[in-house]
Amino acid sequence: MRPVNEDRLQKTLSFIQSVERETGYSPTYREIQEVVGQSSLRSVYQDVQRLRDRGLIRTEQTARGGMMPDERLAAGEMVNVQVVGEIHCGEANEAIENVTESYLLPVGLIGRGEHIMLRAKGYSMTRRGIFPGDLLVIRPVVNYIPRAHDVVAVSIGREEACAKVIERGEDGELWYCADSDETDDYGNEFPDYPLREGTVFGVVDCVIHYPRG
Repeated sequence: MRPVNEDRLQKTLSFIQSVERETGYSPTYREIQEVVGQSSLRSVYQDVQRLRDRGLIRTEQTARGGMMPDERLAAGEMVNVQVVGEIHCGEANEAIENVTESYLLPVGLIGRGEHIMLRAKGYSMTRRGIFPGDLLVIRPVVNYIPRAHDVVAVSIGREEACAKVIERGEDGELWYCADSDETDDYGNEFPDYPLREGTVFGVVDCVIHYPRG
């Protein structure tokens, strides 16, 4: 196991504290990487975790996206959820597994247990209120038992991922389906896939949707 780089850890702490004093926000992992000179976002995340474990930064620490809540206004227990990449809402596409942001979300909204977030890309799920840039709060699952109407994150093909809703077809079989009035860049409807062609790795418990004009 590699020894901890204490100089780098102190530089990370100093940068986080200086940004918070000046802006009221915590820096993003990428900003820390650029200033401190880390080789990867994963290394930044590990150093931030070490600072939390030592009690040098609050466990509620967040990346850019909102100030830490005033304890007097907290409605209940909060949990820190990382954004680990993108998920395509259209053709299956490779998910990017890098921690880029993290946000505090209320347990009362998403429930307990492990969650991750993926940022939506594409228009195949707009009737489900999912648009490009929205954040999908996903509960990882193993040995998922398919249920009609679940919105899921599914791997289709080799290391590919997309968001689909499970629907029952005219033949009575379950399918991974798009749910949109939009078409792809070529004017075609977004594809559906038989259940046997995919593996569900998460269930969408919540969507953080930004108002649009």
